[in-house]
Amino acid sequence: MIDPWAHLLDWNKPFNVDDRTFEDVYAEALLKTDFAASRRIVLRGRTSAVIDQR
Repeated sequence: MIDPWAHLLDWNKPFNVDDRTFEDVYAEALLKTDFAASRRIVLRGRTSAVIDQR
């Protein structure tokens, strides 16, 4: 899973909400994928910044 889960100034999309709201979204994403936690890899950030962390 790759996503910044954070407000981005240069991202003009409908769900570009405040960082506090994104914390809730992030927690929900983890909860909904908890069934696969042993196989889940979470990279929090922009793809270009985090892709090499794998």
